[in-house]
This record gives sequence, C-alpha cells and structure tokens, in this order.
Amino acid sequence: MGFGTIVASVMMFIAVLLLSTTVIVVFKDVVDDSSTSMRIQSEGLSNNLRTDLDILSAVYDNDTTTTTVTVLNTGKTTLDITRMDVFINGLYVSRNESIRTIQVEPSSEIKNLGLFDPSEILIVTVNQTLDNTTTNTAAITTQYGNKDEELITT
Repeated sequence: MGFGTIVASVMMFIAVLLLSTTVIVVFKDVVDDSSTSMRIQSEGLSNNLRTDLDILSAVYDNDTTTTTVTVLNTGKTTLDITRMDVFINGLYVSRNESIRTIQVEPSSEIKNLGLFDPSEILIVTVNQTLDNTTTNTAAITTQYGNKDEELITT
C-alpha cells in the first residue's frame, strides 16, 4: 500500500467523521426542540385541567349601564387577569380600560398582588348598554381557554 492510498483513506475517514458529527448535531437539535415543545404542550394541558372558574353573579345596573360580574377561582392555577377575556352576549369586550375593568377583590387578595389566585374573587365591570327586553349573558375566559357563562340579572 502506497503513501497516496494511506492519505486517501485518512481523508475519507475524516470526511465520514465530519459528516457523522454534523448529522449527530442536527438530530440533537431536533430532539431538543421536540422535547421543549412537548414540555410546553404538557404544561399548557396541565394548566387547562387544573383551571376552573365559577361566575358567582352577573348584574346589570340600568342607571349606570354597567354590568358587574363576580368570579371565583375554583381551580388550582394562578391566573393573569390581563390575559382574561370578557364576552357579553357572545360578543368580545375590548381590553380597553374605559370599556371594562378587571380587579381582584381586595378583601380576598391574600397571596400574589395583581394575580387571580385560587379561592380569590375577581370583579369584572363592563360599561356597555344592554337590551333589557332580551336575555343577556356574560362569559369569562382564562388564558388557558377555560370559560364560565352566566345569565345577567337586571
């Protein structure tokens, strides 16, 4: 075996080694991305299963054209009130503060200030005129997609 054959074999070995290293690195990234995606999906599903709301009351005041919805966090998940959605009669109520306000009832806020912890009460106020001749509903949806709906009393 001549010197040229040895050099060619060494070069071929190095090329195969580089190619296999590249394949390993690419597959490692794919596996890492997949496991991260699975972890995020698992956390979302877990939060969805552990989240529950109960609308205690939904009352409309004709004089002020304000609907007040009182909500209890009956689940085991702490919720972000800035990511909650409000629907009146199936229509989305904008997150504009002049139209709606959401705050945790101060007397029930005992854990994390500004967050909707389990067993705390949330007060949602919507400034919107309702038709008293029809049945009106209020619905609250969390960031995990859980929802509760209640008839509005006048």
